Amino acid sequence: MAPAATLWYERLGGEGRLGVAYQAAWTGVSEEEIAADAHVQISRRRAEEQRRGVTLAGPHRDDVLLTLDNRALREVGSQGQWRTAMLAVRLAEREVMAGEVGGAPLLLLDDVLAELDHARQRRVLELSGDGQVLLTATELPPDAPRTTVLTVETGRIQGATWSPQYEIS
Repeated sequence: MAPAATLWYERLGGEGRLGVAYQAAWTGVSEEEIAADAHVQISRRRAEEQRRGVTLAGPHRDDVLLTLDNRALREVGSQGQWRTAMLAVRLAEREVMAGEVGGAPLLLLDDVLAELDHARQRRVLELSGDGQVLLTATELPPDAPRTTVLTVETGRIQGATWSPQYEIS
């Protein structure tokens, strides 16, 4: 998935080179080594887990490290870079899933345009060519591509085709 996320980051207008690396909580090369490390970690944390009432060791503690030009994105990235990177990862996941199931799944994006500059907002709005996309937004960029906007007013959904002259209240 990492190469696809890197390409999506570039396609969305991200600056720099995005890196994506899976970080497993348990280490080892062979299944036996991984199982041994798991046993050690679970045994070492059992008392603390019982005291706190939470599981501290296991595959749910795995993580994905995002980097920008080989530096941890969480340390050097702006909000816009974070949004762009997270969207790139979601689009890469969708791409992998599409290959496995034979078609692109519906992409649901909530308030995805926030904290992105207008150029990136436009690129996100152009994603519909890659399958169905349903997104929410509080505003659209002035040069947004022609798309269908559903406006919710007093609990009712109204359909309209958006153009630069259309205003959303």
